[in-house]
Amino acid sequence: KWYCENDSIGIQIYAEKFANNLEGIETKLDYLQEFGVKIVYVLPFLDSPEGKSDGGFAVSDFRNVRKDLGTMDNLEHLIDSLHARGMCFCMDFIINHTSDEHEWARRAKKGEIEYQKRYYFYDSWYIPNQFDSYGVMGHFFGDIAPDNFTYVPECQKIVMTTFYPYQWDLNFTNPIVFNEVLSNVLFLLNKGVDII
Repeated sequence: KWYCENDSIGIQIYAEKFANNLEGIETKLDYLQEFGVKIVYVLPFLDSPEGKSDGGFAVSDFRNVRKDLGTMDNLEHLIDSLHARGMCFCMDFIINHTSDEHEWARRAKKGEIEYQKRYYFYDSWYIPNQFDSYGVMGHFFGDIAPDNFTYVPECQKIVMTTFYPYQWDLNFTNPIVFNEVLSNVLFLLNKGVDII
């Protein structure tokens, strides 16, 4: 019943706001440990496009750290330092969408059907309009991003975008998506991530 205990204090942080980058977090581990922190939960830090990252939630590369925050080596070093202190590393893994600048999205824009099938693409507005007209899908961000679907001029199709137009929803009915996402999760766990 470890989850019922109160001896595992966690802190949720944006690396850039707390300490500029991953190396900066490492310089503050004495401070965190002094307060009894055992779980350092770093909000999205994987590669995402500047200017349309949604705070890091629009991931363009699940196997690389955002350049302004460091490198995968910095991440591994931070995790090793946490482990040496008996602390854990927790991260958000964005499972439901990618950035429209992710490799899959770039290839989908070029018209590669295999990559379009990794998202929810439509040839016309007929089905997207059905979702919206029956109130099946709400608008997550309201007036800021009012549409759940976005027209992609490069391939002249419509893609599902529940959050922002630059965050394309993944199609988990496609086994390739499931396998690739799981592979990325395992990659990060093998880097030492304790909690996703």
